Amino acid sequence: MKKITFVVLALLVTGCFGGSDESAESTTTMPGCQKQEFSTFIVDVPPAWNRIDKSKLSTSIPKGTVVVYASELENGFIKNMNILKETLNTEATSKEYARANIALAKQTLPEYRETIVEEVDIKGIKTLLHLFQARNSITDDLIHFTQGYFVKDEVGYTVTCVVPEEALEDERNLCRKAVTSFQLK
Repeated sequence: MKKITFVVLALLVTGCFGGSDESAESTTTMPGCQKQEFSTFIVDVPPAWNRIDKSKLSTSIPKGTVVVYASELENGFIKNMNILKETLNTEATSKEYARANIALAKQTLPEYRETIVEEVDIKGIKTLLHLFQARNSITDDLIHFTQGYFVKDEVGYTVTCVVPEEALEDERNLCRKAVTSFQLK
């Protein structure tokens, strides 16, 4: 249960949104990773991370969660990546959507510390890459987040990858590669 609870807590960082289930096809891509292709996007998943069936997580999982991938429990932590989808009902750029989500993280996450907010062009979309440390709650350990934000046709996508704060640079870079691999169709 501890494994499942942690994944859900990491998902809560980006909010509760409307969305739909999507099925994925798998092909090989970034060394060691698998490309997962969905109806509206493509993303690379870190090696040995498995797709988690949303029905096994919890009833509190945000409605907009499209997919969750997670590692095995390692030193009391489950590294994970999730993609949330929300209908915006307004025109917004990916950068505007990113700025709104970053402001929300700053206001709601205990001990939020920004590491990097970098303007990037990911597969033709100008957006912000957001790296930060925070706690999901006051009693939780600090964790390292990598997030990317994307908008197409008034639909916003938040891609989040989470590793322990003490994670090695290679693990953090793997999260960065996974988030920046995201491509809208």
